Amino acid sequence: MRIFTMYRKDVPDETHPPGTKNAPDEPQFQGVQFDDGTVVIRWMTAFKSTTHWDSMEDMLAVHGHPEYDSVLVWHDVIIKDMPPDSTIIPQRVSAQEQENMAKFVMRKTAEYHEQQKRNY
Repeated sequence: MRIFTMYRKDVPDETHPPGTKNAPDEPQFQGVQFDDGTVVIRWMTAFKSTTHWDSMEDMLAVHGHPEYDSVLVWHDVIIKDMPPDSTIIPQRVSAQEQENMAKFVMRKTAEYHEQQKRNY
């Protein structure tokens, strides 16, 4: 299981009514990616909601928004293969792994949005 937070540094005012977006240094949403790939996100904006997605790629195709200068931050622990009644000992994720995932996420999101532009 992995935990992440999405920040958006440049959400245009014209796409969101006043009071419905967070400041650039505040999370837009937080999420969890389960070991089977399922993703759940919780919006931290004025209108709170929770949604689930079959994959990170599907979620980012809709909510990645590279044009908003979005930054997805993976928190530095992976929790998996925990036997019942065990103490949680997080496994550290290297900075390189975090950077690789961030690049992958942003590339896939940009590819999706480019495809959408071509379709219209």
